[in-house]
Amino acid sequence: MRQQGHSFVTLDGLRGVAALAVVMFHGDPYFVPFAVSEGYLAVDFFFALSGFVLAYAYTQRLRQDMSTLTFLQLRVVRLYPLYILGTAFGLLSLLPHPPDWAFSNFPINLVAAVLFLPSPGSIIFFPFNHPLWSLFHELVANVAFAALSKRLSRALLCAIVTISAVLLIEEARWWGTLDSSNGWENWAGGFIRVSFSFFAGVLLYRIWQKRPAPVNLPAPFLGLVLLAVLSFPVPNNHEGIYDTCVVLVAFPLLLWFGASSKPSRPIASVCSWMGNVSYAMYVLHWPMILTAAALHMPEELPWGALLFVAIALAADGATRFFDRPVRRWLMVRLHLDTRAKLTVNATAQERAVQ
Repeated sequence: MRQQGHSFVTLDGLRGVAALAVVMFHGDPYFVPFAVSEGYLAVDFFFALSGFVLAYAYTQRLRQDMSTLTFLQLRVVRLYPLYILGTAFGLLSLLPHPPDWAFSNFPINLVAAVLFLPSPGSIIFFPFNHPLWSLFHELVANVAFAALSKRLSRALLCAIVTISAVLLIEEARWWGTLDSSNGWENWAGGFIRVSFSFFAGVLLYRIWQKRPAPVNLPAPFLGLVLLAVLSFPVPNNHEGIYDTCVVLVAFPLLLWFGASSKPSRPIASVCSWMGNVSYAMYVLHWPMILTAAALHMPEELPWGALLFVAIALAADGATRFFDRPVRRWLMVRLHLDTRAKLTVNATAQERAVQ
């Protein structure tokens, strides 16, 4: 993705690193001793990145001739194909050992999953594939962004971010962590997280427009910093403080520097590929980890490396041969290709999802 000659490809690479962190967090036994103990915070980074990139891609169009409905259609087309694929794989991965929270109210859970809604029949929002809760919250934030776009002044944006930051601090203090958002026990937690991070990303884009970062930090360095932040061994009972500092300070800085980074062509190619497969990795990794466990794959690092390669290859294949063709078909069927003037090739603006 480019703006007047500026490449945001480093953000693609950071998105890929965040997806890697999520895989290692959920598949922790397979990646010892390389623990990513704070990997759940990658979701907050995804939200912030989404706000930044969608602000770039759609702010002017939403203020001029694009309706909220058209924008919502575009977002659903972008999210839904891989979402439903991940849901189907998740359901299949649970069949060897069907859990009560997924199958005791199976019809309700299935209908909710198809409709892209949290299930009222389970303690988990998306019982067939837990991590998909963030996609629904992302979509809610997208709708709010579109609805507010014509009157989203700097003052209103700052107010949203400030109020959300206060709520986020209280959320972390109350639960002792920000890793508490995928079920009904804390239904508000995810909305607080996406409210701050998404709109902080929008605000950061406006700041970046006028004042880019003063230095061009290498993309690999920024990726290592992000991975280190998500892997830091936080002392017991200090997760809430650490999580808050990371989300409020570290992630916005990484995003600001990442948007201003201009990597060399070989690094840019790697970053672009990582961004291409990151969404599919996110939706497919959970069922593939469950499948590995059901097959009694040894919980050792060599097998973990094999599992990660399998997830990456599956994500690449799903992106190339399922996601892009299905989105292209949907765009034509819904006449969004002419109304939105948006291609379905994998670009950074399309990868801005959680």
